[in-house]
Amino acid sequence: MKPHLHHCISRCVRQSWLCGENYEHRRQWLEDRLHEASTAFAIDVCTYSIMSNHCHVVLYINIDQAQGWSTDEIIKRWHQLYGGFALSQRYLSGTTLGKAELATLNERAEVWREHLILKRSVERPGVCFWEYDWRNKKVSE
Repeated sequence: MKPHLHHCISRCVRQSWLCGENYEHRRQWLEDRLHEASTAFAIDVCTYSIMSNHCHVVLYINIDQAQGWSTDEIIKRWHQLYGGFALSQRYLSGTTLGKAELATLNERAEVWREHLILKRSVERPGVCFWEYDWRNKKVSE
């Protein structure tokens, strides 16, 4: 599969300010989160611009890279973001798992691989700071 470039845009609701008076720390927080996401997901942050009420991010989604990840790599990346669940935590700690447990973990890892290729975020109802999650436009290569 061929990697993809995406131009993603997100804007604050009700014309609120992301980085207005006393909120400049949010700019650094967003920048840190972008870099953190790039270490877990199959993405590279090509460029970004964080303005007072919206941001632009150009992402390189590397599907081939994610397809090459081992089960261990997938589980470690997932744990970096979400902590996993008891079975995956036991696996990473070196505990010997049975065949059924390994089969379950491998199935779950394949689901996680798909999520790590293209994250689908869901905001909690009533806690929306963004007007929409992301507007995403594929960039022609």
